[in-house]
Amino acid sequence: MMHVMDTDGEMIWNDDHNPEVPTRQWKPGGTYQYTRTIFVPIYPYVGEATIEVGLYSVTSQKRLTLSGETTGQRAYKVTKLQLQPQTENLPSVFKEGWHPAEVAENNQTVQWQWTKKDATFTFKNPKKDVTFFFDVDNPGSVLKEPQDVQLTVNGQPFDTYKVLPPPPTIFYNHFLYLTVEHGGCG
Repeated sequence: MMHVMDTDGEMIWNDDHNPEVPTRQWKPGGTYQYTRTIFVPIYPYVGEATIEVGLYSVTSQKRLTLSGETTGQRAYKVTKLQLQPQTENLPSVFKEGWHPAEVAENNQTVQWQWTKKDATFTFKNPKKDVTFFFDVDNPGSVLKEPQDVQLTVNGQPFDTYKVLPPPPTIFYNHFLYLTVEHGGCG
């Protein structure tokens, strides 16, 4: 489990997930670490937040006792962070080729849209170098074969990704801001 908590101890959002190496494969005294990228959901909270982690059984829902700074209920503080007011965002516009947005039943801050065969979206040119994160999923229960995704910028192929069935994958590209005679493009 990974929970982000406000100063009142209320959960702002979570990223509960299975570790990359299943716990049944862990050895006593072993160290297991991995990196996980998540996107901070839009949430009306500004201030200090605490990240808590823990392990629990998906069968019994019982949490395991670990060593570390406990926050109660077998959750352990790993760090604090400051959530700032949202700055200028680059909202994307879903143009042609998209199915209607869907929202997670248990978390209204999580939404997604599936593409049709070809889909287009745009966002405002930030006029500076940017890193573009592209969160994609191939629902293995529906699509058994890997899917090819091609990212095109201004009509020119930029990169191609192969998306395998679960789990979801996050790709990112760094775009340099370009200036051309007819105006800016990124």
